[in-house]
Amino acid sequence: MRLMKLNSWIAAIGLVVAASGPAAASTITIFDGSTTLTITDQDFIPGPNAPADMAGAAGIVSYAGTIGVWTFSVSTGFSKPAYGSATVPEMHLDGSALSSAAGTLTITFTDTGFGSTGTLVEAGVGGATDGTVKYEALQGATSLVSLVTAFNEEPYKYSDVTELTGGVGPYSLTQKITLTHKSSWTVSSFNATLSVPEGGATLSLLGLGLLGIVGVGRLTRSSRA
Repeated sequence: MRLMKLNSWIAAIGLVVAASGPAAASTITIFDGSTTLTITDQDFIPGPNAPADMAGAAGIVSYAGTIGVWTFSVSTGFSKPAYGSATVPEMHLDGSALSSAAGTLTITFTDTGFGSTGTLVEAGVGGATDGTVKYEALQGATSLVSLVTAFNEEPYKYSDVTELTGGVGPYSLTQKITLTHKSSWTVSSFNATLSVPEGGATLSLLGLGLLGIVGVGRLTRSSRA
């Protein structure tokens, strides 16, 4: 009888844990052209092609290891609740990678459950590369928000201001980095940011504001003439 009660309590606890667990969590995926690794925030138990999250705090997901010809890859994503919130999204994706041969590595950082938010988006990326770095910011699975490609060995830096297709949630945001190395022992680093400021004006309203400033300037010059 006591054993049956114990089993009932264990089953009940399991149901409570399952019901109270997070509906979704931010994830990093790393793809080398043949293998995909998926690292999920707060998942500390490794599985097949699912390394454990190396960061202990919620909202921060991290991985360091090897995949294919990429002998050393470090990627860390920051999102809510550690940075930003569901109504004021702020995402960061930092990392570096060394390859022992030519290859392409794609790193994505995705978080869900944003909205309602503003629609003005600020995106940027910087770092250094001996190959090519391509940065994409996506709303949902396919809606491109921002794009930049950096070449050569020189340090690169880029920022962009665009608009979402709409700030009504829930929606997801994804940062995508594609590294292309054409020779052995090539290194790339990146620091990418994506944010939707609180109460951000749309680009159209921003444009009207700029036109207003220009108009005032012209009026002032005319009155002085």
